[in-house]
Order: sequence, then C-alpha cells, then structure tokens
Amino acid sequence: MTYSEIVRQAGIYFSSALDLEFVLTVLNSEASKLWAKNSYINMDYDKIVTVADQAAYTVDTGCIVSKIQDKILLSDDATLADANFTIYTKQMPTDVVIRSSSWYPISATKIGLYPVPDTSGYYIIVPHNKKPTTITMDNYDTLEPEFDSAFHELLVHGLVSELASMETNIDIEIAINAIRKYNGIYSDMVIFYKPSKIKNTFIHKTQGATLLIEIAKTL
Repeated sequence: MTYSEIVRQAGIYFSSALDLEFVLTVLNSEASKLWAKNSYINMDYDKIVTVADQAAYTVDTGCIVSKIQDKILLSDDATLADANFTIYTKQMPTDVVIRSSSWYPISATKIGLYPVPDTSGYYIIVPHNKKPTTITMDNYDTLEPEFDSAFHELLVHGLVSELASMETNIDIEIAINAIRKYNGIYSDMVIFYKPSKIKNTFIHKTQGATLLIEIAKTL
C-alpha cells in the first residue's frame, strides 16, 4: 500500500476535502512515532570495512550513531558464513582503561573501536534503527511504509484518528473507532515481529539468503 492509497482511504472518513500537504505532515508524524516506539520493525544492518590501526569509522548513510544497538560485531568473513566474531559492547568515552572490546560514539556519524583493529579487511556489522523515509508531495504516490505490508492499514487508522481529533475535522466517534482499529492491528503486528525473540539476533542478508547469527543474552 503506497502512502497515496493510505491518504485516499483515510479521506473516505471525511465529508470535506483534506489539505494534502497538511495530511502528509500528520502522516510523517504518525510514521515517526510508530518507528520511535517499535525499534524491532525498523532494524537495518550496515557493514564497514576495517583499516589496520584505524580506530574511528564513519557509519553508512541512513545510520545514526544514537540509533545503533548496544552490541556490534567484528567479523573476519564478508559472507559471515564461516566468520569468527568479536563482540563490541557500547561504552561511553572515559578516562578509565577499557578492559573489554567496546565501541563508543565520536559524533552523529562516527564511532570508535577499542581495541583498535590491527588488520585491514575485517567487517564491522552495525545493527541500528533506521529513520523512516520522509513522505513528500513528490514521493507519496510511489513510496510505501517500510514494514510488512500486512500492517500498512495501521497508518490509515492512525491518520484518521489524528485528523478526526483536530478542531477543523473533529468527529469523536470516527476518532474512537479508528483508535480501536489501530490498537487491534498494532497488537497483531507486535505478535508478528516477536521482538522478544529477535532482540538478540543480528540478521544479515546476502545473495537473497538470510543468515541469523544468534547472540547469547549472557554476552
């Protein structure tokens, strides 16, 4: 379901025409709120190549350091199929000597590793929460929500509940019904994604296959 279809379905609930630019602003807000509270639906995984004796690395476009998960991996194999891993746990910079493998934020787009890799060609696997693509007048006809299509209707009801709660379109009955539908779909989505089962799993997609690397909770 594209965002234009979401807007069209939401518009059915209102007798008067809606201002499209304003509707997209509300829709962006709804998408951002959904992603902010549900990190398990917008996980992504970046891969950075090490340089010998280099501590600092710039993360890929679309990755924000503040959204990186607590643990990242250092892999000696590009495919991860037969890799040996070092787990780096997040630690803020400190004057105290770091006694374990750690990564730390340097800036909004750069991280540091300790100990510093002594070999080039290893791969830093960085799991992070990506930001939703901003919905605009130019892309809403083709852009789709970046989570499973079975739950795209969630944004229809989220948009309707917000619009129907505003003074210019206020309709309490429509707003309440939309919230009920939203909550029902949301509950199904939480079960579908099973965050309790995937929160300690790194997922790396390569050549159409999905490789799961289980990270023990005790590490």
